[in-house]
Amino acid sequence: DRDRAPTGMHRAAASLSSTIARASVSWPAMASRSAHVLYTSLLDDAVITVDHCPAFTSPPRTSDDAASAGVMGDVALAPHSRVSCSGGAMWLAANGAKTVLYACTLKSSELVSFSIDQATGGLVEIGRIKYPDPGPTDVHGDPWTGPPCPCYISTDLTGAYVFTSFYTAGMVTVHRTDPASGTAVEDGAMVYPTSHGSHSVQVDPANNTDCYVPCVAAWAGEGADPNNTVLAGNRIFHFTLDDSGVLTPGAEPVVPPPTGPTQEPRFGGRWDASSQTNRFGTRPEIGPRHLVFHPTLQTLYTSNEQGNSVSGYSIKDGGVLEALGTVSTVPDDYTEKSHTSEIRMHPNGKWVFCTNRGHDSVASIAIDPTGQPSAGSRASTSHTPQALELDSSGTILYAAGAAKDGEFIMTTFTVDSTDGVLTKISETKVGKNPIRLLAVNLPSSALVP
Repeated sequence: DRDRAPTGMHRAAASLSSTIARASVSWPAMASRSAHVLYTSLLDDAVITVDHCPAFTSPPRTSDDAASAGVMGDVALAPHSRVSCSGGAMWLAANGAKTVLYACTLKSSELVSFSIDQATGGLVEIGRIKYPDPGPTDVHGDPWTGPPCPCYISTDLTGAYVFTSFYTAGMVTVHRTDPASGTAVEDGAMVYPTSHGSHSVQVDPANNTDCYVPCVAAWAGEGADPNNTVLAGNRIFHFTLDDSGVLTPGAEPVVPPPTGPTQEPRFGGRWDASSQTNRFGTRPEIGPRHLVFHPTLQTLYTSNEQGNSVSGYSIKDGGVLEALGTVSTVPDDYTEKSHTSEIRMHPNGKWVFCTNRGHDSVASIAIDPTGQPSAGSRASTSHTPQALELDSSGTILYAAGAAKDGEFIMTTFTVDSTDGVLTKISETKVGKNPIRLLAVNLPSSALVP
């Protein structure tokens, strides 16, 4: 086991996490009928939708089973409200107490706080602050005018801090929260340089100390940045979080092995016509994008945007990552353009799920008792699945994105916890450009309409 000797705030967080973050999870216990709310950020509508959906105890294997058991209505989303979020909500995150929801806005580069009504899941905006200006140069020192692009937010286990990663600006920010209201506070915001392509940021709930920032292997800004020939990312940065919210660079950034010929490491190098590509026509580096932590093992898993794969890592002392293996999320003979997006971990720790944008499917990846990943099944969607969410019981999985006819669709699957098979039970139209799906369990057993 790795070092678990945090102090102060982190000792309390670690004590709590010993029962919830790395505790064994039994399927029957997790499948109770607790109500949950599904929040969806519709980027182009500048709206967050609030929908109710109660979980059910015995998930059906097929849509026919669901219909005969009378549970189709149980998993159908019941619309509650649409909440304006000017500036275009990109990513959503809730604090641990589920009393405050945070949104980062893509167009206005703001961090917005909403209170969560505990009876209905409804949202009321209670605070809005501007993100720090990244300045006139990028992380390589080149002048740039591109948008900062805040693309992912998360909180620490205590809810004291909100973290944001910035795709084009190549940085991470830390904002403290007001102890009384939970609102993110502008004063004292801290900025840490990483790399272009910084796509997410998360603190390990097992110790509330190790913080990881995966960076995809995109060209900086993918056209939004005037310097988009810069070869960015393809690494996982590590920081340690202290009691005051300060991040300190920790272990050396992990550079995953490439999927084809490459000149790695070439962080900050330049793309040219002779540069190598993989079978999907993108950079051969796999490009870690998002990550999830295992509920009981000292491991984490990344979705790899350019590699169309999932990688597993063992977490060693000091937060050091050691590669376990990488598994393709698409068939081995698939060569068309595709990129992974989000990744979710089943609460029993036996499966991770990852979206394929291009192949248009959700892959189930098996996790063995040692943490080693291996290929499982795939479930197709009629749209490009950008957003993905799994309810806390591991019963229902949602995937949403753009269909070929220009509509935006959300697919609802039931999850078989024994073999990871996803069974499609419905597809419904949603608003414009669903970027983030967030399922939040509220304390009430039945939500007020």
